[in-house]
Amino acid sequence: MKDGLIQQIGTPMKTYNIPINRFVAGFIGSPPMNIMKAVMKEENGQVMADEGDFKIRLKGGLADRMRAYINKDVLFGIRPEDLEYVRSAKEGETIDSKVEVVEPLGAEILLYVSTKEHQIIVRVPPQLEFKVGDAAFFKPAVARIHFFDIETEKTI
Repeated sequence: MKDGLIQQIGTPMKTYNIPINRFVAGFIGSPPMNIMKAVMKEENGQVMADEGDFKIRLKGGLADRMRAYINKDVLFGIRPEDLEYVRSAKEGETIDSKVEVVEPLGAEILLYVSTKEHQIIVRVPPQLEFKVGDAAFFKPAVARIHFFDIETEKTI
């Protein structure tokens, strides 16, 4: 519920996995979904979400759906657990960031990282070691990316 209006009705997992809008996406889940502004671009026939500091190449139905937004701003959402740490940057596949805060929680670690434009939270296993200032690269589970219309904030 937001401003006295029900935003979405559904099971907790359906609401978590298929949020109807940006508000629901950020409200359901802890830590909340990371939301970043991006521009949709097409390069060499590939549809990409360009955050400014990194680009993520989209595939299949997601690329087809986002083709209507080429050269438009959108909101790009990804949950902290849907980002996988990788050892090196790869153009079109990784979010490149700098570690700002390391929060060990026992069974997991929450990393608060920054790109040039955004602060995001990443959930990583406790076996990985990070310190403040480290460069860190994360590969998003592309099938788990959510896009929202920047004006209506509804899921695309």
